[in-house]
Amino acid sequence: MFGLIYQFKRLRIAEVEKEVIQTHTKKLKRLKGNSVNPSQIRLNDGWLVNTTDRTIPDNVKRILQLGPKFVLKTKKTPLKDIVANAEYILRRSKIPEDKKGEARLNIISHLKTGRKKPCVRNDVEKQLEDDLRSTKQFLKENEELLVLCADNGNNKSDYYNKLTVHLEDKKNYKKICHDPTNKIINSKKK
Repeated sequence: MFGLIYQFKRLRIAEVEKEVIQTHTKKLKRLKGNSVNPSQIRLNDGWLVNTTDRTIPDNVKRILQLGPKFVLKTKKTPLKDIVANAEYILRRSKIPEDKKGEARLNIISHLKTGRKKPCVRNDVEKQLEDDLRSTKQFLKENEELLVLCADNGNNKSDYYNKLTVHLEDKKNYKKICHDPTNKIINSKKK
């Protein structure tokens, strides 16, 4: 009975995997047809507000307006993390040991084939990579600038001044003489 359920699940997983591959292949073909010239990446002035006197170059603005969650595909595969996470999952699963060994071999096989494939970047990605490098350099050279989400200001001293004003507000904050961490932890254990 268990073998029949296992075979059914494997077939269903294979079907879903095939559907996902077909969907992503269609998306990729559609995206390749709509390729963008790097010079077409436009700036949206309302997305980034500079509250300082410093002039921010357009390539830096382009990266900053993408937000904190933007990421380019990496050139290096985090092998240690993948193997550690896979091992963690396999150790805690109720899969028989022989199947765990088979899963480990499949993971290793996929990782080996993935390492052989170079990370190919299109023109837009290359431009964004250059802009990202420039942005890091610009922010390193201008340490007084602070990049924050909307409505928080863009200057470290202003930010810390506002923070201090908030913390000195006696209505909302009370100064305490001791660290309450242990008391809170003990109350949660009960």
